[in-house]
Amino acid sequence: MSFEHTNLDFYDDGGVLLKETFSSRDSLPDFLKSASVLGSDGAANQYALVLLEDGKSLKKFATADAGNTFISAVYFAQNRHVLPIEAQKIAAANLRDALGHFGIDVPSVLDKVASGVQPTSNVVDVTGKSAPRIVREQEGDREYALEMLDGSKRYPLDNAESVKTALSYFELNHGQFIPRQRREYAVKVASVARQHGLALGEELSKHAGDSYANLLPHHLHLRADLLLDEEDLAGLQKLASRRESGRLDPDEFAVELESFDRSTGLSQHWGGAILDPWRSSIAPLEKVARGSLSTHTFQLGNETVTGHELLVLKKTSQPLVDHFGHEFATQFAQDPITFFAALPRPQQQVVGAMARNAAAAGLH
Repeated sequence: MSFEHTNLDFYDDGGVLLKETFSSRDSLPDFLKSASVLGSDGAANQYALVLLEDGKSLKKFATADAGNTFISAVYFAQNRHVLPIEAQKIAAANLRDALGHFGIDVPSVLDKVASGVQPTSNVVDVTGKSAPRIVREQEGDREYALEMLDGSKRYPLDNAESVKTALSYFELNHGQFIPRQRREYAVKVASVARQHGLALGEELSKHAGDSYANLLPHHLHLRADLLLDEEDLAGLQKLASRRESGRLDPDEFAVELESFDRSTGLSQHWGGAILDPWRSSIAPLEKVARGSLSTHTFQLGNETVTGHELLVLKKTSQPLVDHFGHEFATQFAQDPITFFAALPRPQQQVVGAMARNAAAAGLH
């Protein structure tokens, strides 16, 4: 993957992740108020990491003062998975040393990555290298479902009852996760749950798949409709072509799509006009059981749409063709319930209304 347009630190996304991590300005340390703003010409020794890629130098995780160092530690804790292992270790070790220099506590998650590393440089050549893939849970490394920014751990996964607790927590609270954490939590818990023979919840299944979503081209079209800048449109087309060439697996593609969404402002539409990068890119782990298709019910605010109504709509494709086009209608007809479940909420509301109207009109 390419790291040139990947969101890693504060200067990549302009503080979006910082706002998502801290609910209010009051929860931020006072020394952040005096943090300097580094320009693109900042000295390389003011950063914890310098990535070399295809002859380009990319400076990441500023450590020029206490404020920048604290912010960089926050961003590293959340975004480290995007980096190759060597880059993670070098950045973590340099951040650990910088935090110590400014008298700031080192988060345990950062200290863990930096363990045993004494860096002599901040430069790492990442040309042709990729981040490690999200790995299904392995024996001996399944203690907790969630590790927080401060290093605290929640929801042990060491027996069937604790795994049930983690499954229930996700079904009730999946909306409180940022997309990347939601994906990692779901993958981890799904793997351990299967080892115990436990059924996965509907929400967790949506986020724990391992193959490309059939609707990915449609989700990219939705993004294109929201973009006004020709350069951004070209960037989206380039990303789509990288997926079509087979150069990226689903998780790698989702990581790059996340960076694209944040850099273009599309991230503000996640959960509304568009799905987040992982839901857009990766198919659910399991489909709705065939025996429950006609009785499945979706709640959309104050309205509902049933599997039966969607199956009725399948028999009359013209409303879908008129509103969304032939490709959309064809994909809907192949598997109406699964297709509907993967749509963004605004489109679910439109299709749901069509389905209710079709059923009310007696188009059985």
